[in-house]
Amino acid sequence: MKTVHSKGIQRTAGGLPAVQKRELQSLPEPEGGYRYPVRTFNFWLEGRPITEETIRKYFSEMQRSGEYGASAQKQAKSALKKTILEAHPMKDSISFRGMITELFDTIKTPSPEIKNRSKHTLEKEQLQELVKLLPEKYGLITKALYATGARISEVLQIRLNSCRKEKEAVLCRIVGKRSKERTIVIPADLFIEIKKTFKGKEFLFESGYPAPGETKYKARPLSRSIVARHLKKAGLKIGERVHAHKFRHSRITHLRQAGERLEDVAELAGHSDPSFTAKVYSHTTLTNEKIIKTGRFWK
Repeated sequence: MKTVHSKGIQRTAGGLPAVQKRELQSLPEPEGGYRYPVRTFNFWLEGRPITEETIRKYFSEMQRSGEYGASAQKQAKSALKKTILEAHPMKDSISFRGMITELFDTIKTPSPEIKNRSKHTLEKEQLQELVKLLPEKYGLITKALYATGARISEVLQIRLNSCRKEKEAVLCRIVGKRSKERTIVIPADLFIEIKKTFKGKEFLFESGYPAPGETKYKARPLSRSIVARHLKKAGLKIGERVHAHKFRHSRITHLRQAGERLEDVAELAGHSDPSFTAKVYSHTTLTNEKIIKTGRFWK
């Protein structure tokens, strides 16, 4: 590959520049969801300098290996681009930033397979039946999952000190996918019922027993596996394969079917790109009051 020298900068033609004698041979690992993709790239480099050639070769090998799905490749592309723009010695150069952007724009990764979720939803009558079949605690978790449209990992990690009451709603700050913070809304009466039932000291859905192998009680959230076990058992009684994520699919699908604005539904779901919400859940503002009203399938 042809190399061009200009004003003390060494770069491959049309590609990634690197300051002479200060070429990057690894990237600093960022916090959050981008850490693993950057770490994997550094391991693959084996001390080679980061150039256009090595970057293109890396993504080419990712695709050929068959070990990485479309989502993993897309995340790796975003992670490397962001980290290079923040860590490279020439990060303050406008021309450099333009070249990096152009480079990553030309690296094509496959689009993730999008599946329509219409077959993975529950009707409100089925939700009501499940609550009747489940033990009280797990019925409350079901209500919270549907009302918030949140993931099971997000709901179980709700901390009491991150929640505040606002009229008929309780707003809870959570850390979602890719370490992204957002707020979910729980009806105030449901929140009070959950607190009264679980009696948590730190978590809203707190396990009331010591961890396996421990004798002293330490505050920790309820186990996802235990929730999954109860949902599966109740689901079999109504002829459905029920898992926690099914309540999220159902909630988002019902909102879309009711004609709520795409951008508002995407925000409730924690989707950064509304087009993803549109593809997956294709079948004036979504206020807290409307979230509470539409989220009460049990009334």
